[in-house]
Amino acid sequence: MVQFSSSISRRLKLPNSASDAQIDHLIELLAGSGVTEFRVSHHRLRLSYDVTEVQWPHIRQFLKTSGLSDQMGRMYRYLDAWYAYVDENALKNISSKDSHCCNKPPSVSKRRY
Repeated sequence: MVQFSSSISRRLKLPNSASDAQIDHLIELLAGSGVTEFRVSHHRLRLSYDVTEVQWPHIRQFLKTSGLSDQMGRMYRYLDAWYAYVDENALKNISSKDSHCCNKPPSVSKRRY
């Protein structure tokens, strides 16, 4: 059976117009969640989390609560959709019990020639 890692790492550029209060609020929200590691420097957010405990929609909500998601541009919308998609697939892969049919060797008939 294939083992999938549940650790996810993300990088996100915060808007230059983000205030220190907004970033501090985001840090407080991340500290109380299932995010295992995070760092903000030069308006860039780096974070790691266990996808079985917290998913991207939760982090999206933290960005919205801190008032940062409204200030982000078009690239954020693409990343937002991509990160949600990847997290959903990671959860499905982790929870799958059977390996894919392509990973199974072909069956050999019992008939001998």
